[in-house]
Amino acid sequence: MTHGFGEKDSTISPDSQWVFYNRVDGQTLWRIPIEGGEPVRITDDYAYRPAVSPDGRFVAYFRFSPETNERLIAVRALDDSQAVRTLKLAAGRWTSPSLQWDAGDVIYARESEGQVKLYQQAIDASPPQQIAAFAAEDDFTFSQSPDGGRFAFARGNWQHDAVLIRTSQ
Repeated sequence: MTHGFGEKDSTISPDSQWVFYNRVDGQTLWRIPIEGGEPVRITDDYAYRPAVSPDGRFVAYFRFSPETNERLIAVRALDDSQAVRTLKLAAGRWTSPSLQWDAGDVIYARESEGQVKLYQQAIDASPPQQIAAFAAEDDFTFSQSPDGGRFAFARGNWQHDAVLIRTSQ
């Protein structure tokens, strides 16, 4: 469908008409018709891991604020690509690139106090509400079923080995 450099993290709109994705050159957000055609840039700023709302009206994505050195969630309207809201994440550290929608709310994960916590936050900028917590591990991601009734989680720890290879001279 695309032929650019570093195009990744794709998601499909609920009506199956569009594919949204990131480009690594600036981490900008793009969309292309699922049947093919010309890609259209949606953002000029950093936009990571797009998620389209179930009603197809909005796209949410993680963005990075160089001014405050923090990750935020940006929400844009898909009809005109205008910014709707920027949400401040719950306290904690970055732990997962997963971003999901549940009706008009976004769901994301943060790590704090030795736990990975899932938060649900309305796009009206009301405070985030913790909805689940798990033991903190190095790798954590999640996904929600289309009907919003179930979550799937993948978590674990990275295994690292150091190997010394000697060559004879």
